[in-house]
Amino acid sequence: MHSRSRRAGFTLTEVVVASSIGFFVLLSVTSIMVSTGGSWLRGENQMDGESDARYGVRLISQQLQEATIATVAADGMSVQYELPEKLADGSLRMPLRSDGVVRRLFLDQGNLMLQAGNATPRLLVRGVMITDPFRTASSNWSLGWEGNAANPATRTGPPYQLFVPDTPNMTRVVTVTLVVSGRGGGVGEAVRTRKREAVTLRNFLEVIR
Repeated sequence: MHSRSRRAGFTLTEVVVASSIGFFVLLSVTSIMVSTGGSWLRGENQMDGESDARYGVRLISQQLQEATIATVAADGMSVQYELPEKLADGSLRMPLRSDGVVRRLFLDQGNLMLQAGNATPRLLVRGVMITDPFRTASSNWSLGWEGNAANPATRTGPPYQLFVPDTPNMTRVVTVTLVVSGRGGGVGEAVRTRKREAVTLRNFLEVIR
């Protein structure tokens, strides 16, 4: 005598319930992955923004530290300067004098540019803002992010000056402030970084004399 086993099937209700549970589990996992990915991307862009700001200020500092003379524009968004004349071996010619080449650091549509004489301007840093969301911060370095930034290059905070001289005439110290904006971890999100540094002209001609 043989026994016959019967396998019961799933009812429609059980199928619907199981599908709904699976859908919500998948939705939760996807949300976690998207959130984690956004946080990771935000962190990456924050590091990039910090690197860009530090890099830009370092380049500006290297140029102005060697300058014999510097003139900051009235709006504080550009600076003209000259470097000392050097000998073939790279040493400074003495007595110290300018090499006669007028160089300019200036902002052009969110890009910090360097131009030497009549040469083609060279790009130094992208995404430079003309407003400072960290205006009330006292530190020389700040970092933050904001969502729904329609125009990261102009939105949030009051205008600021990239270059501020210690005195209107015979500038010896230039305070450089650079606020850089980049993409954040989500749609319309912006990461912003500010770096500020006071740069002393080491070869200022009036000081040397």
